[in-house]
Amino acid sequence: MFVVIGFVALMSAVGVGFGMQIAGAAAKRSLEQSAQEVLLVQVQVLNGLMEKFRLLPNLVGRNTKILGVFVDPSEKTIAAAQLAIRHDSAMTGALDIVLLELDGSLLVSGTGVVTGSFEQTSRLLSAVRQGRLGRKAIQIPPDERAYAFASGLRDDGGSLIGVIAVLVDQI
Repeated sequence: MFVVIGFVALMSAVGVGFGMQIAGAAAKRSLEQSAQEVLLVQVQVLNGLMEKFRLLPNLVGRNTKILGVFVDPSEKTIAAAQLAIRHDSAMTGALDIVLLELDGSLLVSGTGVVTGSFEQTSRLLSAVRQGRLGRKAIQIPPDERAYAFASGLRDDGGSLIGVIAVLVDQI
Protein backbone atom coordinates (compact mmCIF):
# COMPACT_ATOMS: atom_id res chain seq x y z
CA MET A 1 0.00 0.00 0.00
CA PHE A 2 2.81 2.41 0.89
CA VAL A 3 4.52 1.42 -2.33
CA VAL A 4 1.41 2.34 -4.33
CA ILE A 5 1.02 5.65 -2.50
CA GLY A 6 4.73 6.38 -2.97
CA PHE A 7 4.44 5.46 -6.65
CA VAL A 8 1.37 7.70 -7.11
CA ALA A 9 3.13 10.55 -5.27
CA LEU A 10 6.24 10.09 -7.40
CA MET A 11 4.20 10.07 -10.64
CA SER A 12 2.30 13.16 -9.49
CA ALA A 13 5.58 14.95 -8.78
CA VAL A 14 6.96 13.95 -12.20
CA GLY A 15 3.73 15.12 -13.86
CA VAL A 16 3.86 18.45 -12.05
CA GLY A 17 7.53 18.82 -13.03
CA PHE A 18 6.78 18.13 -16.71
CA GLY A 19 3.82 20.48 -16.56
CA MET A 20 5.98 23.23 -15.11
CA GLN A 21 8.61 22.69 -17.81
CA ILE A 22 6.00 22.84 -20.57
CA ALA A 23 4.41 25.96 -19.04
CA GLY A 24 7.86 27.55 -18.57
CA ALA A 25 8.84 26.84 -22.18
CA ALA A 26 5.55 28.30 -23.43
CA ALA A 27 6.02 31.40 -21.28
CA LYS A 28 9.60 31.78 -22.55
CA ARG A 29 8.44 31.52 -26.19
CA SER A 30 5.72 34.10 -25.54
CA LEU A 31 8.19 36.46 -23.86
CA GLU A 32 10.72 36.06 -26.70
CA GLN A 33 8.03 36.74 -29.31
CA SER A 34 6.83 39.82 -27.42
CA ALA A 35 10.39 41.14 -27.03
CA GLN A 36 11.07 40.58 -30.73
CA GLU A 37 7.92 42.52 -31.69
CA VAL A 38 8.90 45.42 -29.40
CA LEU A 39 12.41 45.43 -30.89
CA LEU A 40 11.04 45.55 -34.45
CA VAL A 41 8.85 48.54 -33.58
CA GLN A 42 11.79 50.33 -31.97
CA VAL A 43 13.97 49.67 -35.03
CA GLN A 44 11.27 51.13 -37.29
CA VAL A 45 10.97 54.24 -35.09
CA LEU A 46 14.76 54.71 -35.06
CA ASN A 47 14.95 54.26 -38.84
CA GLY A 48 12.23 56.88 -39.25
CA LEU A 49 14.12 59.35 -37.07
CA MET A 50 17.37 58.73 -38.90
CA GLU A 51 15.64 59.05 -42.28
CA LYS A 52 14.49 62.56 -41.31
CA PHE A 53 18.05 63.62 -40.53
CA ARG A 54 19.42 61.90 -43.64
CA LEU A 55 17.48 64.35 -45.81
CA LEU A 56 18.34 67.42 -43.76
CA PRO A 57 21.79 68.36 -45.17
CA ASN A 58 20.41 68.75 -48.69
CA LEU A 59 17.41 70.75 -47.50
CA VAL A 60 19.31 73.08 -45.18
CA GLY A 61 22.13 73.45 -47.70
CA ARG A 62 19.80 75.12 -50.20
CA ASN A 63 19.56 78.22 -48.03
CA THR A 64 21.32 81.14 -49.77
CA LYS A 65 22.55 82.43 -46.39
CA ILE A 66 24.44 79.19 -45.90
CA LEU A 67 25.81 79.07 -49.43
CA GLY A 68 26.88 82.71 -49.10
CA VAL A 69 29.46 81.81 -46.47
CA PHE A 70 31.50 79.91 -49.05
CA VAL A 71 31.41 82.79 -51.52
CA ASP A 72 32.10 85.56 -48.97
CA PRO A 73 33.21 84.31 -45.54
CA SER A 74 32.82 87.72 -43.88
CA GLU A 75 31.57 88.22 -40.34
CA LYS A 76 28.20 89.35 -41.70
CA THR A 77 27.62 86.25 -43.86
CA ILE A 78 28.89 83.92 -41.13
CA ALA A 79 26.51 85.52 -38.61
CA ALA A 80 23.58 85.19 -41.03
CA ALA A 81 24.43 81.53 -41.74
CA GLN A 82 24.83 80.79 -38.04
CA LEU A 83 21.43 82.29 -37.28
CA ALA A 84 19.80 80.21 -40.04
CA ILE A 85 21.56 77.07 -38.82
CA ARG A 86 20.50 77.65 -35.20
CA HIS A 87 16.92 78.00 -36.35
CA ASP A 88 17.09 74.80 -38.42
CA SER A 89 18.77 72.89 -35.58
CA ALA A 90 16.10 73.98 -33.13
CA MET A 91 13.24 73.16 -35.51
CA THR A 92 14.54 69.69 -36.36
CA GLY A 93 16.10 68.58 -33.10
CA ALA A 94 19.57 68.24 -34.62
CA LEU A 95 22.42 68.41 -32.14
CA ASP A 96 24.32 70.75 -34.44
CA ILE A 97 24.69 71.68 -38.09
CA VAL A 98 28.19 72.56 -39.25
CA LEU A 99 29.69 74.00 -42.40
CA LEU A 100 33.08 72.63 -43.42
CA GLU A 101 35.69 73.62 -45.94
CA LEU A 102 36.60 70.95 -48.50
CA ASP A 103 39.64 70.02 -46.42
CA GLY A 104 37.39 69.33 -43.42
CA SER A 105 38.23 72.45 -41.44
CA LEU A 106 35.31 73.92 -39.52
CA LEU A 107 33.86 77.13 -40.94
CA VAL A 108 30.62 77.51 -38.95
CA SER A 109 29.08 75.58 -36.07
CA GLY A 110 25.43 76.48 -35.61
CA THR A 111 25.00 75.66 -31.96
CA GLY A 112 28.64 75.56 -30.89
CA VAL A 113 28.65 71.86 -30.03
CA VAL A 114 31.56 71.39 -32.41
CA THR A 115 34.48 73.75 -31.86
CA GLY A 116 37.95 73.93 -33.31
CA SER A 117 38.89 71.32 -35.86
CA PHE A 118 36.29 68.84 -36.99
CA GLU A 119 38.15 65.55 -36.62
CA GLN A 120 37.32 62.21 -38.23
CA THR A 121 36.01 63.70 -41.46
CA SER A 122 37.91 61.69 -44.07
CA ARG A 123 35.12 59.15 -44.58
CA LEU A 124 32.49 61.88 -44.71
CA LEU A 125 34.51 63.99 -47.15
CA SER A 126 35.29 61.01 -49.36
CA ALA A 127 31.58 60.24 -49.75
CA VAL A 128 30.77 63.90 -50.43
CA ARG A 129 33.47 64.12 -53.12
CA GLN A 130 31.88 61.09 -54.78
CA GLY A 131 28.50 62.83 -54.75
CA ARG A 132 27.11 60.59 -52.02
CA LEU A 133 25.74 61.27 -48.57
CA GLY A 134 28.42 60.84 -45.94
CA ARG A 135 27.41 59.00 -42.77
CA LYS A 136 29.57 58.35 -39.74
CA ALA A 137 29.48 57.99 -35.97
CA ILE A 138 31.84 60.61 -34.57
CA GLN A 139 33.32 61.66 -31.26
CA ILE A 140 32.53 65.21 -30.10
CA PRO A 141 33.92 66.96 -27.06
CA PRO A 142 33.70 66.25 -24.19
CA ASP A 143 33.64 62.48 -24.73
CA GLU A 144 30.22 62.33 -26.39
CA ARG A 145 29.19 60.56 -29.54
CA ALA A 146 27.01 61.76 -32.38
CA TYR A 147 26.01 60.53 -35.80
CA ALA A 148 26.83 62.81 -38.74
CA PHE A 149 25.15 63.07 -42.13
CA ALA A 150 27.19 65.15 -44.61
CA SER A 151 26.38 66.47 -48.05
CA GLY A 152 28.24 68.58 -50.57
CA LEU A 153 27.37 72.19 -51.26
CA ARG A 154 27.72 73.37 -54.84
CA ASP A 155 27.85 76.74 -56.52
CA ASP A 156 25.65 77.75 -59.47
CA GLY A 157 28.10 76.10 -61.87
CA GLY A 158 27.87 72.78 -60.05
CA SER A 159 31.34 72.91 -58.50
CA LEU A 160 31.76 71.54 -55.00
CA ILE A 161 32.44 74.50 -52.68
CA GLY A 162 31.91 73.09 -49.20
CA VAL A 163 30.28 70.52 -46.95
CA ILE A 164 27.29 70.69 -44.64
CA ALA A 165 27.01 68.13 -41.84
CA VAL A 166 24.04 67.49 -39.58
CA LEU A 167 24.96 65.99 -36.22
CA VAL A 168 22.39 63.86 -34.44
CA ASP A 169 22.59 62.88 -30.80
CA GLN A 170 23.02 59.12 -30.62
CA ILE A 171 19.81 57.82 -29.16
